[in-house]
Amino acid sequence: MIYRKPAKLAAYSFSCCSRKCVYAVQRTITGPNAPAWKGGGSIINNGYEYAYAGIGRKYTGKHRLVMEERLGRRLARAEVVHHINGDKTDNRPENLEVLSLAEHNAKHARVGRDDIAEIIRLRASGVAIKDIASRYHISPCYTSVLSRRTLSSGAPQDHVAV
Repeated sequence: MIYRKPAKLAAYSFSCCSRKCVYAVQRTITGPNAPAWKGGGSIINNGYEYAYAGIGRKYTGKHRLVMEERLGRRLARAEVVHHINGDKTDNRPENLEVLSLAEHNAKHARVGRDDIAEIIRLRASGVAIKDIASRYHISPCYTSVLSRRTLSSGAPQDHVAV
């Protein structure tokens, strides 16, 4: 007995010997050719837009695809695409820039050099780590690490790499 393909797959010409074979063929049809294709774009819970990037790449952030098209090459894993205006859904090429991970982390650093010196002074004056952490919106563990940074003479450091 030859199994007919479901109505959704009428555009495809294939015949199968069993239902198992039909399901196996259906799984090989991916991307825009798939019967359940809905355009290939979605927003995941982290706020970024994703799009189907082709066989082997699956879904990729639209911001990365836009930047790859602009540069004319694929981005390396270590390269981060930064949204200049902070809107994760604004994927205009003029709003995107490629940064290294270290550069990107520095742009989003919550604590600057002046803040670190102030944290060291507050901790030296006896303010609780929990209170300092809530004031600067950082974890108590990170606050503790920052508050222990001093020069060998015991004076707070003015220039601390974050």
